[in-house]
Amino acid sequence: MEFRKLEKEELYKYKELLNEKIYEKFYKRRFTQLSNGEIDIFIMEDKGHILGDITVNYINQNYKNETIPHVRASLEAFRVRPDYQNKGYGQRFLKYVISALEKDGFSEFTIAVNDDNDIARHIYAKFGFKKELEKNVVEGHNCRLYLREKELIRMKKI
Repeated sequence: MEFRKLEKEELYKYKELLNEKIYEKFYKRRFTQLSNGEIDIFIMEDKGHILGDITVNYINQNYKNETIPHVRASLEAFRVRPDYQNKGYGQRFLKYVISALEKDGFSEFTIAVNDDNDIARHIYAKFGFKKELEKNVVEGHNCRLYLREKELIRMKKI
């Protein structure tokens, strides 16, 4: 298993995960965002197959406090394939992404969580996403934006 950034030329790998209509919309949007430096996509893969992904957004989209250039990045669309969940892979992957972004100079991270997703909120709290910045409705869901400040957390060994 490998954790790494996806190159925009590799977006075709999502074709096996998404139906054709969703894939075309996804591809166009993500290709443009990757080309413009608005996002990075980190993937967890094995033998060329995507097992999980996290999109890192560098531009505010849904919340006014979501990003700060070169300081705060937003972690979005964190997914792990169901057959790889509850095995610790997602937490190792999240730790990898945060560490990679810290090496790039980011010290703060935000993540939006649906109000009804207690499991995700619990996991993110373990990673220091504890300070609630704001509430919003995103794609019809009540969400809260949480902040992880570097000086407030020391990630334990996972």
